[in-house]
Amino acid sequence: MQAPDIVSKANTFLNRDGGDFVAALYEATGSWLSVDQAYSNPPVSTEQILHPEKYLAGELPEPPPTLPDFAAGLNSAEPSRRGWNEVSRGTLGEFFIRAYLEEELNRAQAAAAAAGWGGDAYYLATGPENTRMLMAQITWDTEADSAEFFEAYKTFGNIKANEAGTAPQSVFDGAGWVWTLQDSVIFLGQSGQSSLLIVAKDTAIISAVLGILNSFLQEGLTP
Repeated sequence: MQAPDIVSKANTFLNRDGGDFVAALYEATGSWLSVDQAYSNPPVSTEQILHPEKYLAGELPEPPPTLPDFAAGLNSAEPSRRGWNEVSRGTLGEFFIRAYLEEELNRAQAAAAAAGWGGDAYYLATGPENTRMLMAQITWDTEADSAEFFEAYKTFGNIKANEAGTAPQSVFDGAGWVWTLQDSVIFLGQSGQSSLLIVAKDTAIISAVLGILNSFLQEGLTP
């Protein structure tokens, strides 16, 4: 049985990009000292491995945004569709975002779109009849980086929609897009340096997730 594409890319990342990272450290100092020091001060993100200059400069990711308990919120928002459970939450990182985009974009396009990653947080949950919901809030280094990802993802989503025979839909005055595929719906929103990605079975779940997130953010702003 062939391993999933993301697993193969992860193995390639360790061997190819990990080796390039070590080589870059050696070239930067002309000795193995910086490589030896990396063992006691390892990279804290895939971004630092993909861009050794950021590791050497001590550029750290932004703290991941705090996310609400979407599973509990979905159970409350849709009493007739209870059964949501959190599977995992954490950070995707630049490598995973790039590998994901490579499903439809070429390697150079995906790398350019994922570069400028500043930090992120994701939340994965399963629901009734083994449905899944994935959301990710991504922070970019600049608004230009955010806009570049947004445009690249629109191309990514349009390709998937074309394969499914559906049309993309612009929402929130162009600040968000929705793609309805054969077995899922994708929502992408952009605001300043932030992107919000939600993948779920249908638009009802996406609307509920947006409502939960909005309420959570409003509560955080309440003194």
